[in-house]
Amino acid sequence: MFALRAEKRIVKGVKITGLFAFVTFFPTALIGCIFIVFFAVYKEVPGFGPGNMKIALGGIETFFGVFLGAISDSLFGTRHQMTEHARP
Repeated sequence: MFALRAEKRIVKGVKITGLFAFVTFFPTALIGCIFIVFFAVYKEVPGFGPGNMKIALGGIETFFGVFLGAISDSLFGTRHQMTEHARP
């Protein structure tokens, strides 16, 4: 973040919030969920076969896509906001 803003000096900030900690941990949890899904199919957990694996992976992928979309919107803005700023 500091490199993108070309800041020379970094001032000590405040302690991070719980929300920030959750946002930084969330991708790791999603990747962990993918491994759990594959492990459950490998160990042949009752009621959890290849069909359920596709549904579970689709759900994980959807949550991860929404998460990345929210981060992208907060960092770069939406397309509508970008076109408003580009007008003379």
